[in-house]
Parts: sequence; C-alpha cells; structure tokens
Amino acid sequence: MKRGEDTSYDGLVSWWKNHRIAASVVFMLVLIGSGITFYMKAEDFLGRFNSRAATIAEFNRLAQPVDFDERTTELAPGEAERFDKIVEEIKRIDPGKVILRSHSSRFNPAANIHLTDTRGEYVAGYMVEKGIPLERIVVSSFGGRNNPG
Repeated sequence: MKRGEDTSYDGLVSWWKNHRIAASVVFMLVLIGSGITFYMKAEDFLGRFNSRAATIAEFNRLAQPVDFDERTTELAPGEAERFDKIVEEIKRIDPGKVILRSHSSRFNPAANIHLTDTRGEYVAGYMVEKGIPLERIVVSSFGGRNNPG
C-alpha cells in the first residue's frame, strides 16, 4: 500500500466523523441489540436455574424422613422401596451434593450419636451401591439434637 492511499478502515473512520448522528444511531442500535441478546440469554439461564431450584425444593419435601426401626440401623418396613425411589430421583435431578442429616429420638441425645453415625454411614453406603458417587455425599449426624420430628 502506498503512502497516502485510503484503506477501508480509513474510509470508515472518515464516514464516522462526517456522519456522527447516523453513526451514533448505528452504535446505539448495536448496543441495544447486544443488550437484548444478553437479556434473553440471562432470562433463559435464570428460568432454567429457577426451574431446577423448584425441582430440588420439591424433592427435598418428598424425601424426608427415612424411618428406621427403633434403636437399630435397619430401615423400617416399606422404607427400602421408598428409599430406592428417592435414590432414583437423586440420580434424575443430579443435585451435585447430597446432604444427609442423620437424627434419632430426642431421648438421651449423647447416647444416640453413635446410632445416628451408623445410620448415616448405612444410608451413604446404600446410595453408593445404587450409583451415587461417594464424593457427592455429605453425612451429618446429630444424635437427638436438632431433631426435626
């Protein structure tokens, strides 16, 4: 390219300088278009996020509690089938982390801490056998403290 020869870039700059109002309108339309595109993508993301949050909240309402026979680590009658459904639902919605809160009766909370530890470990092991990765499971044992029931 020879010195003094206009490039297409130079022509665009020259047009921009000579037509500032039109250039400003074009620039604003580009910004508005970008903003609308961003808004639509953000709205889509938030819609999916809110839908997922609602699914997980509904799951949390359905999944609690899993009952055990009194003072044992054996699931109460009928609970194994219900728990299998819970595990399948966990696999379906894929919540990331699964937080197990293990409780027992409020009677003698200190003595019940071992029972709740064992129950929590049992449930986590059962979930691993059914295909939930161990690294996604967090178990918290409370004995009779913080018992929701």
